[in-house]
Amino acid sequence: MFILFRIIAAILCLLAMHILLNARRKDLERDYLLLIIGVFLVHNIFIFPIYFTDFNALKIVDDAAPFCSVYGPLLLGYYYILSTGKIAIRSILLHLAPVLLLFTAYYIFVTNADLQQKIALHYFRIVYLLLGISMIGYSVLVLLKAKKQPEVALRVSLFARYCILGGVFLFSVALNGEYHRIKSPQGQNLDALLVAFMLICGSIILLFEAFSQFKRSLGNQVVKADPESALSKDREAKEEDWEEYLSVESFLQSEEIFQIDLDQSKIALRLGLRPEKLEHLIGKYYKSNVQRVLATKRVLLCMKMLALDDKEVNFEALPYQVGFRSKATFYRNFAHLAGCSPKEYRRRALSTNPITTIG
Repeated sequence: MFILFRIIAAILCLLAMHILLNARRKDLERDYLLLIIGVFLVHNIFIFPIYFTDFNALKIVDDAAPFCSVYGPLLLGYYYILSTGKIAIRSILLHLAPVLLLFTAYYIFVTNADLQQKIALHYFRIVYLLLGISMIGYSVLVLLKAKKQPEVALRVSLFARYCILGGVFLFSVALNGEYHRIKSPQGQNLDALLVAFMLICGSIILLFEAFSQFKRSLGNQVVKADPESALSKDREAKEEDWEEYLSVESFLQSEEIFQIDLDQSKIALRLGLRPEKLEHLIGKYYKSNVQRVLATKRVLLCMKMLALDDKEVNFEALPYQVGFRSKATFYRNFAHLAGCSPKEYRRRALSTNPITTIG
């Protein structure tokens, strides 16, 4: 039964990868999800590291599973991509440092039979406790971060809850002090079957997310910022939500978006829309999510303001004046769109084409 569950999980993961590889949209979000599926596939299905050490030690792979420590940092990275469209490589590498330590301990333990006999019980307890803390801690952190971003919270909640469930299981194993201890009347290993069942659940969640990304990739192409330049075939087709899109675009072009506490629910309330409808419009016409589009629009409007020669600019307070809670997030988004810092952008704008009003 355990082998059968592994085979089913492998098939589901491969199907998810096939769906993503055939999606029209090829971006960081898709590539990162492919990475997560790949790690899950290698960890839970092939478990390749053991084949380079001792095939007869395959039975202890479930006991020494440092791969579990990867899922917390991966989940955090996926949250950053969904919420900002970017990922800080330096930050992720920092979070992966403990993973490298666990892998080092894993290889030392697997390849040293004497060490296995001496510290096996303590090793398992410590590793399982650390893995449980990692999976639960990262999951709770992501859920708290995504609390004010409903569309992002919806995307990461299944992953986070799955990791919490896995962390609880690892805690229980650590407290028991033994693995493979509980046997059914038929001789089946109940712990192993539970792990196999969790593999199936994880594979289903990954397949669901892959299919969701594929569906979004089939939507319309992004409609660019200026509504006056976008009135062509879409307007002629008289789509029933075209007027609603125009009201959203008009709002996103106004300085109202500089409110620092603005989120999806408040924008929807301001425009007289349901939050789900706003999310649909953003996904359809901008091919993105609310937070990502809001950050982009804030930077674009900020760039127009910086080009005004009659406007005094306080660069220290600028990130907060245009609605960002974090200076780092503002400067990262600004550099991505403008290719330089706000000060440099203003200097170039005023030296080449100074203007006095926003056109």
